[in-house]
Amino acid sequence: MNPSYSELDDIHSLIGECYRHLKKYQNAIEHYEKAIKLDEAHPSAYYNLGLTYYALNKPYLSVNAYLQGFINEENALEAAQTMTIQDILSGRF
Repeated sequence: MNPSYSELDDIHSLIGECYRHLKKYQNAIEHYEKAIKLDEAHPSAYYNLGLTYYALNKPYLSVNAYLQGFINEENALEAAQTMTIQDILSGRF
């Protein structure tokens, strides 16, 4: 069974998560970016991209990715309640 075009963004996001957990951060970034390219409103891809940049000690890129997720998230207020910028900067995630 071939995945539909709409499922490919989720597949890339999940592959990115696997790479992030394996600490293969560059591979994770590639897959999160592919997920975002397929669906610019993919909040978990932005969120996990932010976590990956944070793990690479790139806080500005981390915050930028996280904010992009808010901009593209229909329920930005709900997403903001899940995590704040302070959480990212302090490493509480």
